[in-house]
Amino acid sequence: MRVRDLLDMPELRLTALDDGGAAGLDRELRWVYTTDLLEPADFLAGGELVLTSEGWYRTPADCETFAASLAQGAAAALVAGDILLGEVPPALVDACRRHGIPILAVPADISYSALSRTVIDRINRERGRVLADVLGHHRRLVTALVDGADLGGLVAMLSTELGTPCWALSTAGRLLAGPGEELSAAVRGRLAAHALRAERLPATEEGHTLLPIGRRSAGGGLLVIRGTPDDTGTAAQTAELLALGGARRDERRRTEQRFHAQLVELLDQQAPPTAVSARLRTAGLATDRPLVAVTALTRGALRSWDLAADLVEST
Repeated sequence: MRVRDLLDMPELRLTALDDGGAAGLDRELRWVYTTDLLEPADFLAGGELVLTSEGWYRTPADCETFAASLAQGAAAALVAGDILLGEVPPALVDACRRHGIPILAVPADISYSALSRTVIDRINRERGRVLADVLGHHRRLVTALVDGADLGGLVAMLSTELGTPCWALSTAGRLLAGPGEELSAAVRGRLAAHALRAERLPATEEGHTLLPIGRRSAGGGLLVIRGTPDDTGTAAQTAELLALGGARRDERRRTEQRFHAQLVELLDQQAPPTAVSARLRTAGLATDRPLVAVTALTRGALRSWDLAADLVEST
């Protein structure tokens, strides 16, 4: 629910005395708080619709103190009544304008308890709809997983639901899923590097939102979303579910790792060429082409083999 929605609720009969500047009426309302404290900032968590009857008012200078405190507490908007003073002090309107706080006037016959109840009920209904959408989204993803969808299928579903391109990248920037032609290798590399350096995820880089797939420390890869999702929390939960879709890829990787480890053991043991060729074929490697052995040293990597494979496959 946003501040401008209050003006469209006829039962409240609110009027805007000042819109708080650019996008002031588009601020999201998170709760309602009634106060006659001169400095209520310590009791605000941000996003509140503050209701006041100006019981704190003694001189016009108090309006500056009150409005500054609302701004400090990140209040979304102020509803002011005139039941005590007979009018909303012009100094309060001016102070709210200076601090970018939308200020609305309420008629004297509208009780603050009724106003609070009406607004809170509306906020809770909208939150319920959002929660239902989130649960439906997760249910569709889980159903797709049960039906055998892999990482590519899940990323395609997410892209359709968000209405924007999405990609899954390895920790080295290799494309795992998504429309590769819309995200160049150079951009993928920069996004992956930024994600590795970032103190925390999600993060934004080059117009894309970056989220870890699963636990970041597990090295499950990176979910890239073009633009910024309306609900980053939901996107982050989706990225955790994508880790389940990547489990099939991880199992395939572990199988390849076992085959490759056995191949290295055969070479160390100077096994007959026929045995080596058979193991090469099992590992999906050509027997009639030269092979290059690559070694890598990692520090602190929980899945060093996967990282090495990503680096090799990305070149």
